[in-house]
Amino acid sequence: MTRFVHILSNVTYGGGEQVLYNLCREKPDDNFLFLLRKSNQVPLLNNINNHSPFKSRDVYTKKDYFFTIIYFLVLLVNLKLNKKKFDCFVLHGFPCQYILFLLDLLFPKKKKLMIYHQIKHYHKGIKSIIRFIEVFLLFISSAKIGAPSHRSIYSLKNYIPKFMWKKFSFFLFKNCFTPIIENNKSKILFNEINLLNSKRPYILTVARFEDFKGQIRLVKFIERNYLLKNKLNFIFIGDGKNFQDCLKFKEEKNLSNIFLIGSKPRNSLFNVYKNCLGVFIASYEEAFGVAIVEAQSFKKPVFVFEPSLKINRNIHILDEDKKSYNIEDFKKMISWYEIPEEEKFVYSTSDTFISLEKQIKF
Repeated sequence: MTRFVHILSNVTYGGGEQVLYNLCREKPDDNFLFLLRKSNQVPLLNNINNHSPFKSRDVYTKKDYFFTIIYFLVLLVNLKLNKKKFDCFVLHGFPCQYILFLLDLLFPKKKKLMIYHQIKHYHKGIKSIIRFIEVFLLFISSAKIGAPSHRSIYSLKNYIPKFMWKKFSFFLFKNCFTPIIENNKSKILFNEINLLNSKRPYILTVARFEDFKGQIRLVKFIERNYLLKNKLNFIFIGDGKNFQDCLKFKEEKNLSNIFLIGSKPRNSLFNVYKNCLGVFIASYEEAFGVAIVEAQSFKKPVFVFEPSLKINRNIHILDEDKKSYNIEDFKKMISWYEIPEEEKFVYSTSDTFISLEKQIKF
């Protein structure tokens, strides 16, 4: 049996990280996770090392990057000296890719995987130097490169010069997570939200308030579509660097049908999902899109602005610039179309906790 040491750079409690925590919870003997940034949002598990002297942040500075790399190096030295028994490194996110080559020097007999949880973008101009450095460091390492969806793998291939594709080994990292179940916390949260929104029908949004998640453009879309006011509410769950900007916009425009709830534990969202009209994902892009998976596990329609997020008939593309949407338009889109068995792998939790060993041919 293969034993994996996972190293995660920053903790924002995004979808990819939730998948990783659940993998450690369900397969504790095979997976050990080291966090380069400490977070109080991480489950207390014996196989998760959450003792970094540096805290996770929504926005990184150059100083933060420097200290993260230093701690990464210290961690590698400790693993070498302590002679921890494991078979494979699994690195997740920036800045791991820039230190990957050191693993071949310090741990030449260990297998290595590098997983990108975000869409890769093609650097232009002077920033292309960063791309060439990253590709070179990946090239001289022995690591296989993974991503959680075919579109994210495609973005990786676009990032790497085409003539080098055969020099790399790509694999699809199968996301694995448990479905949300009903509990007292979920009932209490739903009752609190129900009192706030006057028991009107509502659209739910669950995501970190980051630039690429698109909450700012969503609140502007709601403001433009004045026919929705007093008819349809929008519940935002999450926090992050753009939370205050969205709150300020809501207050300035007196948008009484927008409710910014803040961050809530994933396991308290059952009733909020169950009773919503649908789920809005305003992201500009998603490497995988756990919110899509969760919405469809509740058989809820998903509303998006980006065509790249449409994976089946239950995802509806809305015109971001349109100003005349009303509640009837949304009600016409809430019918649920059963998804063929061959397509269910995109969103289903039926293959939960497939081990990395089974996913990858070493």
